[in-house]
Amino acid sequence: MVNMKDKEKIEEEIIEELTTKYDCDGISAITAEKCSEGEWLLEFHTWDGHVFKMIARNIELSKQ
Repeated sequence: MVNMKDKEKIEEEIIEELTTKYDCDGISAITAEKCSEGEWLLEFHTWDGHVFKMIARNIELSKQ
């Protein structure tokens, strides 16, 4: 399981890469869909209409 400090750092790194490397206008929403045990499809929706998808493995997501 990813601890909260690591989770925040990972989120910051992903958002930083998406907003700089792909020149999007920022993240408007992040969705997560469970694909299989220990595997999630993450979708990062941007303000300018793009959707970036990522498969995350061996993490546990919780509601906040």
